Formats: sequence, C-alpha cells, structure tokens
Amino acid sequence: MIYRIIGVDHHHIVIEFRKNNAEILFHSYEEAEEYLQRIQQENVIPEKYQLKIQEVLEVEAEEDPNNPPPFAAET
Repeated sequence: MIYRIIGVDHHHIVIEFRKNNAEILFHSYEEAEEYLQRIQQENVIPEKYQLKIQEVLEVEAEEDPNNPPPFAAET
C-alpha cells in the first residue's frame, strides 16, 4: 500500500505535502503516521486543517507523470 498525508479545512480546501515539487508518499501506514506526528509536534500547519492519512490507489500513483515513485520522508 501507498499512503499520503493531506489536510482539509472547514471549507473543504485540501492541502498536500510536497518536496521538490513531488508529493511525499509513504510505503507504510506506520511511516505516514510517524511523519504526521512529527508535523503535529512541530506545529507547522495551521490548526484550521485536519490532517489525515489517506491511502493512494496504485493506479493513481502510476498514472500521474509528475509523481515519482514513493519515498520515505526525511527525518
């Protein structure tokens, strides 16, 4: 499975996390969860966004030419 972290506000505006113009994706739920906890501890995203982990359909990841293969976020 592949996972991403997104943020959604009360207007349903969605934010995604990117590095070097590529979405940050995770190979496991646990990796995504660790990154999410770090983001929350660092308090870098405004509180109006509810952050959550979302499963990425493998087809979706393969079809996006701007989305390279998943990688673990830097620690």
